[in-house]
Formats: sequence, structure tokens, C-alpha cells
Amino acid sequence: MMRVIPDDVWGAMTVYCEARGETYAGQVAVARVTRNRVRQGFARDVAGVVLAPYQFSCWNTQDPNRLVAARLDSDDPRLQQCQRAWAESATNDAGVGDATMYYAPSGVAHVPSWAKPEKFVIQIGAHHFFLG
Repeated sequence: MMRVIPDDVWGAMTVYCEARGETYAGQVAVARVTRNRVRQGFARDVAGVVLAPYQFSCWNTQDPNRLVAARLDSDDPRLQQCQRAWAESATNDAGVGDATMYYAPSGVAHVPSWAKPEKFVIQIGAHHFFLG
């Protein structure tokens, strides 16, 4: 049986919605966090990881990126780059190692409680990456 929306599509759409304004390296890093979460058992698949409540802001009910994702066109060169970044993240950790969390300080009012200095891994573009 084939799922209507395969995990590779969920992954690429999430990279697009979360990091389309980042460099390619930043997109690979965001993708790798998603893969790390699956590998570490946050959920059994990519869809379960990205759609978990309040985990990836682009899928939150009030986030306008949900509608952007629903209207993505496969010819969009930015989406094609995010698809490449998603595929590359299977073998390239982009410097984030086992990080399972990230946030963009410019996009939040308060530093998340899990963003502890001792868990910090790296900053790539606007995103700060952390171990879970």
C-alpha cells in the first residue's frame, strides 16, 4: 500500500515552510533534525514527527505556512532545492550531529525552555540547533 503523501514529500514541504529563506546548508540542517527525530523515536515516521502538535511551527493550525504548503507547485525552484536538501540530509548531518531541536531567535518572543546553553550544537543562518 502506498501512502497518499509519502514521507519524502512531508520532509521536503517542512523544509520549504521552515527554511526556504535559509541557505542550502541551513535547509539540509533543518531536514536532518527531522530525520534525527524519526531515528530517535519521536514518532514512527516523518509525518508523525512533523505533524506532532507544536513541534514544527509551519504545521500549527494558525500558521499561514500550512496554506502555503497546500498550494506548493512542483515546478517551484525553491521547493526543488528543498527536495534536494531533504534527500541530502539522509547522508549529510550538515554539522548538527544528533540535534533534534532548533529555533530562530528572531521568530520567538522568548527563548524556549529546552534551549539550554549546554545543549547548543551550532547556529546555521537564522536557526540555532540543540540536542534534545
